[in-house]
Amino acid sequence: MLIPTICPRLAATCTGRGLTRRKRPAILAAAVAPVCFFSLAQGLSAQNLVVNGDFSLGNTGFASDYTFTTINSSEGEYNVSANPNAWNLAFLSPPAWYDHSPSADNFSLLVNGATVAGRDVWREAFAGLTPNTNLQLSGWASDLYPYDYTQTGVHSLLQFFVNGVGVGSQYTVAFGVPNWQQFGATWNTGTNTTATISIRDADLDAFPNDFALDDVSIAVPEPASLSLLALAGGTLLLRRRHNEARGGCSA
Repeated sequence: MLIPTICPRLAATCTGRGLTRRKRPAILAAAVAPVCFFSLAQGLSAQNLVVNGDFSLGNTGFASDYTFTTINSSEGEYNVSANPNAWNLAFLSPPAWYDHSPSADNFSLLVNGATVAGRDVWREAFAGLTPNTNLQLSGWASDLYPYDYTQTGVHSLLQFFVNGVGVGSQYTVAFGVPNWQQFGATWNTGTNTTATISIRDADLDAFPNDFALDDVSIAVPEPASLSLLALAGGTLLLRRRHNEARGGCSA
């Protein structure tokens, strides 16, 4: 059953007997077939399984092979903060620095890349997964070091891992502070109902190999939303044809 919805976008222009007038927005329900396409499109979403993907809760909800520190003094360390400069004086501070989705906390995961391979920067375990389901793995990364070192060819190389196996391709963190860019991969659960998903940095250089992470997402598309969106498109087309057949009304 579809709940009746007021749909301003379906207000129609009708012509007849030389007059043009605007019809009032209709209240639509399943009984009359039309569905508000705009409202359903707004509702189209995906379920993010990550507990603290935007790091607004601080240093919780995830694990790391890196060492948490309040002051950065070596490689292989991380912090969750709104102010990179307070962690490492070589980095910027607000307002020059901001996280990917600016908010009151402005938190992101700050990382000084490790020189040892196989270290998880970020890791979370998931249970209750649906078999044979595609999961969309994504995150946003930015360079932290505010000076141009592009001539050295050194960049952080980020990649998602599932149960210790790399998925997708490595993403080279672009120069620029902040310069938030999205990276990700798709993983099919197969027969798995549990998985440990992580992000690693394949660049093992000591300097410069500094970056930030934000808005990490392990997303499951909502089948119900996709079905409703398809229904909306079909019923809206039927409504338009019906109105046209009745005498020149079109949405």
